Amino acid sequence: MKQKQTIDMTQKKLLPLTCDIVFKRVFGKLGNEDILRALLEAILDVEIKNVVVKNPEIPKDLYDSKAGVLDIKAEINDNIIIDIEMQVEDQKNMDSRSTFYIASLVTEAIKIGENYKNIKKAIAINLLDYNFYRRNSYHNIAHMMFEKTKPEEFVNMGYRQEDQMATKDLEMHFLELPKFIRKNPEANTKLEQWLWLIVRKGG
Repeated sequence: MKQKQTIDMTQKKLLPLTCDIVFKRVFGKLGNEDILRALLEAILDVEIKNVVVKNPEIPKDLYDSKAGVLDIKAEINDNIIIDIEMQVEDQKNMDSRSTFYIASLVTEAIKIGENYKNIKKAIAINLLDYNFYRRNSYHNIAHMMFEKTKPEEFVNMGYRQEDQMATKDLEMHFLELPKFIRKNPEANTKLEQWLWLIVRKGG
């Protein structure tokens, strides 16, 4: 009879939250909705009354990159759908990748023939373990904005303040962790506290 091997847990290294599988198991697991809600409140700076995880399972096929198998899909406050992804490897396509995710959220959330006014706001949140954008901020928020009006296309309609956003239904967040570490802020805000927890390496 083989003797059972004992494992010294003190010698085992814990994987960090930047590991995509660990990230999904912590924040996307059923029963951990309060943890996910706290993270989302910190990132979005809004009060969240309820959160529902839409894809808590981790599929066996972890190599289908186009399926986004390790993202977390959730709905908050019954009217906003969210996709959250932890990306460790820079595949030089995060802008296109996030566009794919947010488009998928919209198309999955509305049925054929349903009134377009029923479209729910879609938010893509990307936590990146690398720098991607040439911007001096570790948390960049993007909307679909209008470009500056060309002089030859200007029409004086008397608007003192013009609309700046084409739609409020699409929103992208990019949190670049190396920039956060370089800034080295105090943990004064909820977002700073969460990001310090995420970037902390396993020991």
